[in-house]
Amino acid sequence: VCSDLESDVERLQCYDDEAVQRGVRRGKDSDAAAADVVRPPSLMGRRWELDPGTEHGLFSIRPHKQVYLLPVRYTTNVNNQPSSPTQATIPQSLGYTNTEVKFQFSAKLKAIEIKERFDLWIAYTQLSFFQMYNKSKSAPFRESNYEPEIMGVIHTDYDLFGLKGRFINVGLVHQSNGRQDPLSRSWNRIYAQFGFERGG
Repeated sequence: VCSDLESDVERLQCYDDEAVQRGVRRGKDSDAAAADVVRPPSLMGRRWELDPGTEHGLFSIRPHKQVYLLPVRYTTNVNNQPSSPTQATIPQSLGYTNTEVKFQFSAKLKAIEIKERFDLWIAYTQLSFFQMYNKSKSAPFRESNYEPEIMGVIHTDYDLFGLKGRFINVGLVHQSNGRQDPLSRSWNRIYAQFGFERGG
């Protein structure tokens, strides 16, 4: 065992010999040797399939935003008579209670891949508020927000202030609650994301 050798020179030579036996080429300096070591993919590399060996193929469902279930959510300010600038206030109280269940589901899939430089992703997220404990109203869903999304992801490889730029994402997202007026609510957004990482 190399660590048992007392001489620094012999111990260093022992470690070098082991590295050669494992297929790591010895370079002229430590940077060249480090470049030959295959590092495991990062979290960002796995999530967006940026690193070799992380590809799952087209139309394979993967996680997108957070997925969670809150069995109990409590609020002190229930809006039972919502209003908007373009619609009148709801004339009667909707009868919602302070305690409900909240959950979110979110997934994405890759639809198009172009030469490991550009990917087109499609995603869907749903956030729901379920009045499960409201027996007087037959436990309705107070609201569900539906959020389809399309994203163009450009793979990048540059350094900026010690950070490695991995991708640029330009997306279009629609979000609505699927309700009719006066409870209808929706919006469309165009956004850009820049993915950076340092180390793993």
